Amino acid sequence: MQTGPEAGKLDSNLHKRIVGQDDAIQQIVDVYQTYLAGCQAPDGDSQFSFSGPTGSGKTRLVEAPAESLAGELARWLRSIVASSSTAMKSLN
Repeated sequence: MQTGPEAGKLDSNLHKRIVGQDDAIQQIVDVYQTYLAGCQAPDGDSQFSFSGPTGSGKTRLVEAPAESLAGELARWLRSIVASSSTAMKSLN
């Protein structure tokens, strides 16, 4: 998939910060590009569910885009982490 310059920059930054998570990075970049194009899910929400053992990089996979981006998207990513953390606690 061809990416625009902003999504390409995010892709490059994430690959510099995260190793071994190419599929997850691509999904994040795809959603960001959709966001930039003004297209959203019908409910206006996108959610990710990262699972894996302790130390596999789940938290880093969310922190890296927030560090790379500023403003609305960074707040959006942090809200996803907060809501998924609450959901996980309720499942335990």
